Amino acid sequence: MALGTKIQMHLGDGKIVDLDHLGKYKIGSKCKSEPAANLLIEKSIEKFYLNFQPSIKIKHWLKKGVTALKEPKTK
Repeated sequence: MALGTKIQMHLGDGKIVDLDHLGKYKIGSKCKSEPAANLLIEKSIEKFYLNFQPSIKIKHWLKKGVTALKEPKTK
């Protein structure tokens, strides 16, 4: 829980959170474009989303293929 709280705190400050061997998290946004920066207002932002960029190590691991096993049904 502490990690989630810290990540949220740093993302809220506009920082990129780099979890070394896992990857990076950052906040992105979708907004309406305006002809000039001074015309942008808070209402121009339509939504925020979370971007995750996996580390090179994780990307290579995924490219090799992950073995997926089906769990047996429990009664």
